[in-house]
Amino acid sequence: MSLKLCAACGCSMGKVRANNEDNFYFCGSFLPADNRALPTVLTAETSAEGELCTAVFDGMGGEQFGELASYAAAHEMKERLVAGAWHDSDARASLHHLTLALNAAVLDKAQEMLTRHMGSTLAGLFFRRGTAWAFNLGDSRIYLGRGGVLRQLSVDHVDARPHLSGKGKGSLTQYLGIDEEEFVVEPAISAVELHEGDCFLVCSDGLTDMLSDDEILASLLGARSAETAVEKLIAQALERGGRDNVTVIVCMIR
Repeated sequence: MSLKLCAACGCSMGKVRANNEDNFYFCGSFLPADNRALPTVLTAETSAEGELCTAVFDGMGGEQFGELASYAAAHEMKERLVAGAWHDSDARASLHHLTLALNAAVLDKAQEMLTRHMGSTLAGLFFRRGTAWAFNLGDSRIYLGRGGVLRQLSVDHVDARPHLSGKGKGSLTQYLGIDEEEFVVEPAISAVELHEGDCFLVCSDGLTDMLSDDEILASLLGARSAETAVEKLIAQALERGGRDNVTVIVCMIR
């Protein structure tokens, strides 16, 4: 019997922020720039041998620039996927080219808004022919839960030096919105073969800043479906204070 890929996506503004700078791409859906997050969880199901692309974008830049950056990236991803962004022989090259296109879209939006202070993280999963490709820029994360162990597939592109204020995380060393004349955009890209029982998580730091990896794993293991896993993780982040927007995508191989 062939394996199924069951996916779900949820997005919450959290309890503190007055706006939502997160966005996502999920089976052709994403949020408008001006939004109040998702009222319900989105779901999708396909063959594990088929194709499915998901991504989380966490915008930054202050004022309304964060949501414009994440929207520009999500909109461009849909445009590229509709146009057929994949090279059949080389998924890694296709994902690299896609990342550069998303970066250019955010730069174009920044130029349109007359600002240099606009950017977005990228954390994406591309499922194709029994393989999951993880690709990311920034600190939005991608995890694989397998055999009771949670493994981070993404790379945290964060300066190891402390923030100048002495508070918070270091600045991002990679993100969408980098001027390629000044710095090279280098997405982290990796691939894993799909196994029955695998559970993939893509999320913004609104989740990982609230919950430990052990807590995340426990919620994934205890969930009956991708939809219930998304609902539980977002609820837990809100219970802890919901200090940031929270976007969660869960993909289960059944």
